[in-house]
Amino acid sequence: MNYKFKIMRNSIAILFLSLLFAGCQSADLEQMDLRPLMEEHAITGIQAVFAQEKPLSKNYNEEYFIYGEGIADTTVFQAASLSKVLFSYVALSLYDEGLFDLDTPLMEYYDNGRFASGQDSIYARMLTARHVLSHRTGLKNWAASPSSDAWPTSTITFKKKPYQESDSTIMFTYSGEGFAYLQHTLEHLTGKSLNELASQYVFEPFGMPNSWYGWRDSFEGQVTVGHQEDGTPVSVVRYPRANSGYTLMTCAADYVKFLEQLAHGGALKEETFQEMITPQFEDDEHGARIYEDLPISWGLGVGLTDDGALWHWGDNGSFKSFFVIYPGKQAKIMHYVCNSRNGLKILPGMLENFFPTCEEHKEHDILKVPYWIECHYR
Repeated sequence: MNYKFKIMRNSIAILFLSLLFAGCQSADLEQMDLRPLMEEHAITGIQAVFAQEKPLSKNYNEEYFIYGEGIADTTVFQAASLSKVLFSYVALSLYDEGLFDLDTPLMEYYDNGRFASGQDSIYARMLTARHVLSHRTGLKNWAASPSSDAWPTSTITFKKKPYQESDSTIMFTYSGEGFAYLQHTLEHLTGKSLNELASQYVFEPFGMPNSWYGWRDSFEGQVTVGHQEDGTPVSVVRYPRANSGYTLMTCAADYVKFLEQLAHGGALKEETFQEMITPQFEDDEHGARIYEDLPISWGLGVGLTDDGALWHWGDNGSFKSFFVIYPGKQAKIMHYVCNSRNGLKILPGMLENFFPTCEEHKEHDILKVPYWIECHYR
């Protein structure tokens, strides 16, 4: 397998960063080479970036690691479910402007006409934006394949009753369908499309020229194709419609600009950002965790760990992606997009490379996220 390697943007390498805690073993980014890890897992192409905020500044040092035949810094990948995090920021920006309330049933703003009758109709009238953003709707992931012709008129049903105060955290039900419903509600309320809203609140203010929900003509020749486990390429996907749950097209150099802003809440009100990064449900049995034995909870549109990390993964089959942010002063970010069905197999090694352990902190909470993802898919 042939690889092209490029480290860009900063002429001065970030040497021996203390990634998580003083006294811990550090990652030497100048010497870091991800190719052995990629070869081990048959990864065809990747854009990865590590960013650390400079002291007394909101500017970042960034180190890029770009590998793969035909992969450049502006090559566009499918971001998969990282789409949801960017959309969540857009939604909360509109919440800050008073467009809607997080706890008002969405049906009071917009009825999409797709919910099943009977008990499902009753549950549909309970759904709020908070339920959607924290994945407590009780909805299936999708009512039908979301890129199919059948999806826009498919009937939405529930797997579980929407979360109520008396329910336990096992009510976590990951749902792209919920995000699509919230998207269409906000489009209805604003009279603007998803891409118009994303451009207004994220793409333009944060400087992301290579990002868009769905296909656009400028992507011709700029988009990489996905690959199966054995490296077989698949056709370029041109999504038939913009969907907040999975259709974001971007590159690591763009998406990390959003993450750098998100590390401090961007333009959100401070109380809104704190709401976003606060666990959204809790009970006596599990506390705020989704699984009792794993340090994972969920905020508004983003995963959380007990030690303060924000994270999310993406999986569109032949495209995988991931990010982790340790926010606050001198925030630290690791992010990658990958054009291989094997792309999440590399995650444990990526985390161990960028967030090395030490005797004092043998088990960083973020290192348990790959196991959580594995549990989620089971």
